[in-house]
Amino acid sequence: MSIQRLWAVFAGVAAVLVLASCNSSVWSGGSGGSGGGGGSSGGGGKHVSGVVMLSGNDDVPKDAEVIVRLMDADKDRMVAEDRSSPGKKGFPAPFQVRYSGDDINKNRNYEVEARVRYKGKVRWVSRQTYRVITNGHPSYNLTIVVEPN
Repeated sequence: MSIQRLWAVFAGVAAVLVLASCNSSVWSGGSGGSGGGGGSSGGGGKHVSGVVMLSGNDDVPKDAEVIVRLMDADKDRMVAEDRSSPGKKGFPAPFQVRYSGDDINKNRNYEVEARVRYKGKVRWVSRQTYRVITNGHPSYNLTIVVEPN
């Protein structure tokens, strides 16, 4: 493993730890949001969170858009999404997709997918399946890797 790759992994782990220690109120007025209404039923905010990492050493413009979607894998429909810009901090880029508990059926499968758009075109995409929320799958501290499209 190259030193650059090792540093990228270290930076991703550090970003996840920072996210884990953050209060969820930090996200409520920040960039991005939820296509699912942003609320939740039955106490505390429901969300899926982590970081989006690049698979290589690509330079991503500061004004690129990172889109992370929570999908109902069984119905092939979007439940919620988060949109943000990596800005000066770059990658790994933190995300938090808020969703309503009413949109989740414990008998279904859910997954997150990520895309990075620049100038209206999708330049990087996640190709791996990242299952979340139900059936024992995690909802926090996720690392989604995006590859050139």
